[in-house]
Amino acid sequence: MQAKRNRRSMMLRALFVETLEGRQLLSAGGLDTSLGGDGIVSIPFNSVSAQGNAMAVQSDGKIVEVGRASDKHFLVARYNANGSPDTTFGSLGSGVVSVHVSDDDTTNIAYAVAIQTDGKIVVAGQAIHSINGGDPMIVCRFLSNGSLDHSFDDDGIVEINRFGGTIGPADYARGNAIAIQKDGKIIIAGDEEEGFTNPNDNLVMTRLNTDGSMDNKFGTFGEIDFDHDDNEVARAIAIDYNDTPATNPDYGKIVVVGHVSSNEETDIERGFADNNAAYKALIVRFTASGKLDTSFNKTGYIDGKIGGTGASVDAQAVAIEGDGYIVVAGSQGKNLGSSDHDFLVARFTPSGTRDTSFGGNGTVIVNMGGDDRATSVVIGGFGQQVIVGGTSGGSFALAAFNNNGLLDQSFGNKGKVLTFPDHGPSNVQLALAPNHTIVAAGGNDFNT
Repeated sequence: MQAKRNRRSMMLRALFVETLEGRQLLSAGGLDTSLGGDGIVSIPFNSVSAQGNAMAVQSDGKIVEVGRASDKHFLVARYNANGSPDTTFGSLGSGVVSVHVSDDDTTNIAYAVAIQTDGKIVVAGQAIHSINGGDPMIVCRFLSNGSLDHSFDDDGIVEINRFGGTIGPADYARGNAIAIQKDGKIIIAGDEEEGFTNPNDNLVMTRLNTDGSMDNKFGTFGEIDFDHDDNEVARAIAIDYNDTPATNPDYGKIVVVGHVSSNEETDIERGFADNNAAYKALIVRFTASGKLDTSFNKTGYIDGKIGGTGASVDAQAVAIEGDGYIVVAGSQGKNLGSSDHDFLVARFTPSGTRDTSFGGNGTVIVNMGGDDRATSVVIGGFGQQVIVGGTSGGSFALAAFNNNGLLDQSFGNKGKVLTFPDHGPSNVQLALAPNHTIVAAGGNDFNT
């Protein structure tokens, strides 16, 4: 494992989606009043409410957040680095794009976003019909001004039906995560369900060419349908682009994390694991061509509690360090049927073994004080600090770890930050800004 460089102090900023509220925190855990005067920015959505599911930061520091609006549209919003709406994005300088991307009777939900090097915005999610019947995965691409990119499958929208066949009346496919390759090709990971009788969720991936067409050189005719054990769901994806292909044998390999369980994924929204299900974390690595990589843990995958001691473990986020080590974040449920969870962070070597220099056995469990769900992870500044974001009860929660897995006592309150109580942010996401600050975003649920 390569030696780590000295940690650099960093600032943390956060955005919330309810009426789209923003908050910025300093490394010590205090509000940064340069954001909106008091550290909070609120942007109303007129007649609709909103829920944020994912966020990305552009190379110019602008922040893009996606989710859904209560009028059943895909929602894409962009902010300037100071948290103000970006008036160059969307209609009438609103900074917001709300678009219906499928049939009129569908609810359109965006779950993932990524920014291309040319500034175009790729969004993935699902179109859910009001009655059971063929809910496709949706991938959209927007120009930097917020309009749909018509060079992407003619209208800026790609619908992906059931993997390996024609979608049936009780089937769905959902895009939960996006990664952009160095060559501009787009990888989407998620899950699909098949059939009315004994429905089964499989982890799925697809790769699109830059024009939105299916890349038939990836997996099997552009698709991967990973059916390992009962129900598998992909939550996050990362590509190893450390060093060069000549020096890194894992260059371009794709790591996907999520969970596997005996229960089907019944939630209509991309959310947390069911409290009553015995979930196991799932970590899978594929080659750049979409084949299962058997150099990883000899099988290509890891499924289990990955060092957790609770009744269930759910993996929600993944990041790859500069030396190829893989960091996974999620939560463990202490008992079935309980809403008492703790943050779980695990680190693996490039070959898939647990890194025992991290927390003693490769896994760290942290009680943040409530029902704690970690949903995002970033490697801070120079790859020397692991920062995990999520929720704790009704609060926005973050924890920072040194390279040995111990909480970084210089961060927040002895390694933890709890803020914005009683707002119940969901799907909290973290991202590194160009100036090495940490941007955090999360959204509140709403009733449609």
